[in-house]
Amino acid sequence: MANEIKPVVIPREVAQAIEVMRSEFATTCAYSNEDIARVYTDSRYSDSLAKSIRKLPFDTLMRALLDGYERERTPEETVAEIYRKLSASADQERRAYNGEPTQYLMAALAVKRVLDVLGIVIPGVNVPEQTEGGAA
Repeated sequence: MANEIKPVVIPREVAQAIEVMRSEFATTCAYSNEDIARVYTDSRYSDSLAKSIRKLPFDTLMRALLDGYERERTPEETVAEIYRKLSASADQERRAYNGEPTQYLMAALAVKRVLDVLGIVIPGVNVPEQTEGGAA
């Protein structure tokens, strides 16, 4: 659909501030979109939540409040997503080509190797993901 409204991507800190303001944690009652806009525009609000939402241009904040938003991915989340896609493609190709290694498998292994060389640990990529009970 060409006219589909997509959520705006905003920094994690701003998303967290919006979520706190919308919850009853911030005050005795949750902030409405109008309340959040007032906090943005009124310089008398100077707490950390106000400072966080002011990191966005006003029109972007309004789009986030009205159309929805997604949290900006961390570099680790981006690498993990790339790795998952490469691994899934490798599994599909292995089944199609009788278990032979594929370009996707080689790329997935390269991602793991680079992370290992750099000493970067990303759960689900080069270490097992943690389960709710704490064991992998």
